[in-house]
Amino acid sequence: MIAPTLFVLAALGSLLIFERDVPTEIVDARYVSPASQFLRTENQDRIHFRDQGESNALPIVLIHGANGSLHQFEMWVELIGGHARIITLDLPGYGLTGATASARYDLTADLHAIQSVTRHLGIDRFVLGGH
Repeated sequence: MIAPTLFVLAALGSLLIFERDVPTEIVDARYVSPASQFLRTENQDRIHFRDQGESNALPIVLIHGANGSLHQFEMWVELIGGHARIITLDLPGYGLTGATASARYDLTADLHAIQSVTRHLGIDRFVLGGH
């Protein structure tokens, strides 16, 4: 009798704390910085990226890991941004890039996002880093 009661209480509790998706405009207002840029790809995906640091230096493109975002590299921008050009982006499904039109969130989609941003910026040579 205790187990079913606990299950019902847990289910009701989860309904109380459940939060629906927050509208893009509200999330953007909270997390966009002056360095934030958005690129709309040919398949209508929106990619959030930042191009910061020394514009004449060899670009370093930093890619976050699973469940991350470009915000993880803010310290790197502060530390080496005076000597390096640092490009960070939110991969498909993460950060302010969010959902994609194709609903693909695999290595191919990640590579397409990186290629779209670097082409948009006119970069054909760069160092790729991340975790």
